[in-house]
Amino acid sequence: MKRLLLLLAWGLVALGCESERAVMRMHPVPLPPGGAVFTLTTVESGASTKLIAPTNQAIFLSDGRDWEEVQPQLLPSYRMARLDPLRYPQREFTFPRERAFVGVGERVFLALQSSVSNHNRLWVSDDAGRTWSLMRLPEDEGDDLASDPIRLTTSDGVLYAIQARKVWRLEGMGDWTAVSLEGVSFDFDDAQPVPPVIRNFLPRSKTRDFDLVTVLSDQLRIYRREADGEWILISVLPDVDRQIVAIPASRTVLLSTTNSIFRSDDDGEQWIPYWPPNGPEIEVVKVFRTPNGHSVFVGCIDGSIWRTTISATGWEAVREADPDARGISGFAYVGKTLYASTLGQGVIRSTDHGANWADWSDSLRASFPLDADLVDGRFTVATEAGVYHLAGGPKQGRWNKLHDRATGAMAMSGKTLISGTFSGEIMALDGAKSTKTLPMVEESSATFTPQRHGETWLPRTTVADISIDNDTWSVWTRHRGFYVSTDAGENWREVEISDALLRTLRASTITRFISGGLDTIYIAEHSERLGTPTQLWRSQDLGASWTAVHSFPKSKSGDERVIIKRTSREDLSALAAADWEGLMLSKDGGASWSDMSGPWVGAIDFTMNEKRINVLGVSLVGTSTLYVIPDIDEPAKIRDFDLLWPEGATDPPHTLEMLSIGRDVYITTPQGIYYGQTPIGTGRYGEGFVGILAFAVVAFASALGFALLRIYGK
Repeated sequence: MKRLLLLLAWGLVALGCESERAVMRMHPVPLPPGGAVFTLTTVESGASTKLIAPTNQAIFLSDGRDWEEVQPQLLPSYRMARLDPLRYPQREFTFPRERAFVGVGERVFLALQSSVSNHNRLWVSDDAGRTWSLMRLPEDEGDDLASDPIRLTTSDGVLYAIQARKVWRLEGMGDWTAVSLEGVSFDFDDAQPVPPVIRNFLPRSKTRDFDLVTVLSDQLRIYRREADGEWILISVLPDVDRQIVAIPASRTVLLSTTNSIFRSDDDGEQWIPYWPPNGPEIEVVKVFRTPNGHSVFVGCIDGSIWRTTISATGWEAVREADPDARGISGFAYVGKTLYASTLGQGVIRSTDHGANWADWSDSLRASFPLDADLVDGRFTVATEAGVYHLAGGPKQGRWNKLHDRATGAMAMSGKTLISGTFSGEIMALDGAKSTKTLPMVEESSATFTPQRHGETWLPRTTVADISIDNDTWSVWTRHRGFYVSTDAGENWREVEISDALLRTLRASTITRFISGGLDTIYIAEHSERLGTPTQLWRSQDLGASWTAVHSFPKSKSGDERVIIKRTSREDLSALAAADWEGLMLSKDGGASWSDMSGPWVGAIDFTMNEKRINVLGVSLVGTSTLYVIPDIDEPAKIRDFDLLWPEGATDPPHTLEMLSIGRDVYITTPQGIYYGQTPIGTGRYGEGFVGILAFAVVAFASALGFALLRIYGK
């Protein structure tokens, strides 16, 4: 009896102590239209043919009317690996992206390498990209080939897998048959700079009775095999190939490199230059049947599209180059409509066989949020598809396009929006639009990668951050230096960083850039060496000289990331910093710091509005939590709300940036944009009447429990 009463007493105490955790529900905000579409292919779905387009956030399907967003799932129940390896630029992804994402009949195949082990993985989907299962690779790969990517190609509805020294043909749904390479030389000696590897394989078709394979070492060797005979070396080229493309119903073959196309009409023995001299860099080549016969379309890395027919002698530019080099990544033909995917502008299409092109991305929402700010009190986001601000409620996702340039950073100068583009131009938008190009150097030793960009790939010329103090505008580019204008953007000069600082930054990345007003600039340097703390540098002469003002303590967690911001427009020396351990304040330009204690384990980001601070952190139980400090002078009054994310969003998320507008909180992540409102009243432990009531419940439960023990517990 005594034990039972004791348990009852403690149960009442626990009941009294239990309080409902305050929750702030996060809602997805539909992204602006457009964005990077890595390639295009088609898949048979029922009785129709559908376009399928992989993006960073999702896979999109279309029957020619609207786009349907699909969140791919890896069977049986957990999420599939992200597709962002397909985002890599041409020089890193040395084959067209269609070699990694291929539709064959009713199936879609995806070949990518694991980001952890660097080993190949092959996925297959039977339901147009909705669910995926891992597929057995052709055979166990040797250690020397494990890191060589698998490429995919098709012929007459048959899938082929290509690796460094092997080619396989898929029989049925899981049986791989090796294609004989007898006669292909893979001999290697010390005189060759690299071992021979297979670059491309063109299987025979119903109308072409020979195979081609290209092998690269110190030169590109081209082999041909007729019927079931051995491979015969037929020609040699000096360039590295990207593709071999066959002209249907003929023996004509095209071979593309980065900057040229060669044509062969004699089964690959002679190759004639087929691309205009000094033409743009080539991303992808496709051949489609049009009313004029078979036409060749070339998508270029600068965003231009070129067209010719087999009988024509010249090329026609049917789409001009994009000013921010958002390249063409793929082509597909469905019915009488030709589609092209872009690395930033979504999908475009042509209804006149490629003569004219128009945007077709209203319902394709794949933009990547690169920066966020307030413009006329509205949440505004910069993406690779342009700059947009919300026109209505966040859940509806209605966006007004301010401009369509790929934008890495933006800032406000009075009522003028200042944008920095991927190509290094500074745009001022206030009714009329004016543009200035930065006088960029070819290379800079100091790499600047803001933390909000995460591991996102951006061109080296991208304007990554902008800071404005009256007429002094400061700009950091991704990898082309630091620039300052003292006349509101009319004229720019490069800021030369001293050799001593450059040597220090050689193994580091600049992750924060803060303008301290007048001639003061701060930068935060994050070392690439594990366990090396973040260093804060200051210049008081607009970058002419730099002083190391503070080395932040080493993190106990090993995460040395530090977020630094100004806390006041008036006090130019007031700074705040957040790291995994907590929040710090400085009133002397970063020379000394005082800790602001709080219940967070790690600070992911924070915002400041007058004396109010919102800190996005990780709670003791590992969930992401918003901590609200209403008054910086009274840090003890902290309200905290666990963030409840929608299904599919990670908790805590890999946050890029947080922006607060009163009670409205916007958080950008690689998966998209999320919105929530801080609840009115109390946090987890309560304030005012609710807090008193909670205390009374605890006290009453405790007193009742122990009273029962005294009376009946003997």
